[in-house]
Amino acid sequence: MTIVAGIVLAAADALVDDVAVPLISLSADDTLLEWQVREMQRAGIDVVEVVLGCRADVLIPLVSRDDVEPVVDARWKSGPGSWLRTGASATPRDTVAAVVLDITEPRPAAVIRRVLEARSPGVDLVCASCAGADASPWVLDALPLAVLRTMRDDAAGVAELAARRRWRCVRVEVGDAELMRITSVEDVARFRGRLAAS
Repeated sequence: MTIVAGIVLAAADALVDDVAVPLISLSADDTLLEWQVREMQRAGIDVVEVVLGCRADVLIPLVSRDDVEPVVDARWKSGPGSWLRTGASATPRDTVAAVVLDITEPRPAAVIRRVLEARSPGVDLVCASCAGADASPWVLDALPLAVLRTMRDDAAGVAELAARRRWRCVRVEVGDAELMRITSVEDVARFRGRLAAS
């Protein structure tokens, strides 16, 4: 059996209006983290690893369900390299690809699916791209996933590792309206508006 895993990086202590980004309320009974996990599952991801650090005790109950595994990174303050290593190490060994995204960059199932479908033999990495800039989700093939499991650079994110290791990359053009980054109250309002309109 081959597995496509998802890795949601939700370990940072990012706050918007004094609320942790994963806990941002999208509706009366839905947080951003719960929505993102659901969207990954709708995109066809077999198992989702949610990397937690800050506020893990509050977030674990939100993502403890079938085919979703909360994983706590004890070194979460070290940076994105540590989160990537923790998430990659938690994926099942028969994982053929992993979809990685940061909770501050929420993506709908349609975008995740488009990037995932662009995988092909000989390609190490597929990512979304908008106006020439790479963005999540990042789809890593088995080789880069193995590298993430053993890397020691806690500061490096996927883009830095891809450039340093010269991974073969395919970029999927995605519209600006489909790529969000949540860093402010205004971003949250725009995101909620897009969800209401869809």
